[in-house]
Amino acid sequence: MIVLEAEPLKKAALQRAQERLAALEEAAPGIYAEPRQYSGISPSAARVLFFCPRLAWLERRHQKSFATEHGVYKMELGHVIHQALQERLGGTAELRVERRLKDVTIVGVADLVFDEDCRDRRLCGSVVEIKTGRPSPADVLQLSLYAAMLNKGKAYLLRVREEDGVFVGTLERVQPQPREAARWLKRYARVVASQTPPPPGRPCSSCVFKKLCARLLSAPLV
Repeated sequence: MIVLEAEPLKKAALQRAQERLAALEEAAPGIYAEPRQYSGISPSAARVLFFCPRLAWLERRHQKSFATEHGVYKMELGHVIHQALQERLGGTAELRVERRLKDVTIVGVADLVFDEDCRDRRLCGSVVEIKTGRPSPADVLQLSLYAAMLNKGKAYLLRVREEDGVFVGTLERVQPQPREAARWLKRYARVVASQTPPPPGRPCSSCVFKKLCARLLSAPLV
């Protein structure tokens, strides 16, 4: 178990989020757009497929990522926690990696990467994916991709939750699923290559991005 004092990290994340929001375009009420150059397939972009294939298609088509104000804060909180964990555990935080696996170029940022010689023996030679949100089927698949890209024999999910004024991190050893991850990437590639938007993956009436889709697609909501 790993414990970090929450308040300083939350304050730092809030300040970073406010600075970032000030520089972003408001693409729809409450939804912010950030330009994004897709030189390959990004595991973080492909995660959107689990939320909604239509949103994944729109992000790729418009070369932008979309997020709510709270979503921007959560992203910045993730960055701050990554750095705090690097200071605590060692390793390299937010390592950019690019590799061609079979016929697909994958470009991403691994949360925390450890060499064979490190402070904590259980982490040596591993890649760690840090998650602060709800568990998703994409968690293990994303981690599987980074393990393959970095040729790491060990892979961990580090789930972080806030509890009584501290962030508590719990390590979970994961068996990578490269075949499932490859199928996920192929599905994402098919979706974003389509000339027409795919069906939504959830009821639009309860989705925070419904006004964005209506504006970008000029289509009735379902």
